[in-house]
Amino acid sequence: MGKHEERKIEREEQDIKEILKKIVRIEEENERILKQILARLTGAQSLVLTIQDSEGNNMGNPATIGATGGLATVQEFSGPGGTGSVVPTVGPIVFASDNVAVATVDPASGAITAVAPGSCNISALDKTNNLTDSVAVTVSLVAGAQSLVLTVTPNAATRR
Repeated sequence: MGKHEERKIEREEQDIKEILKKIVRIEEENERILKQILARLTGAQSLVLTIQDSEGNNMGNPATIGATGGLATVQEFSGPGGTGSVVPTVGPIVFASDNVAVATVDPASGAITAVAPGSCNISALDKTNNLTDSVAVTVSLVAGAQSLVLTVTPNAATRR
């Protein structure tokens, strides 16, 4: 095989690599579009954020979480303000604390850690459905205790 044929094969291999890259980009875009369509089909209208203790039990209002921390969880509903049917969550949920000096939350898992006495809000965002909810959190020291206590109060005014 001559040099001319080798260069031709190399160009063809490079062309094939470029085509494969384009196919991957198209597949990624199709996946994003399908997620948006699925979100519309599920009819998600509201997101409700709740806090669970370390054993997976939903906490009351207000919720008190000891040194073991807590977990922020969400459910999406077909109606506003947590009404209607529960619908599947399509995209990832991102959790955040507005005051990490008081309590932190893992953005992906929702694991909450009390840091110091004070107040903050823990929020959840579903970017796919553009839904948010938040919970007011108070961290305080209990008299005679050696650990922080996390008290959680739902903030109904932020539910959409």
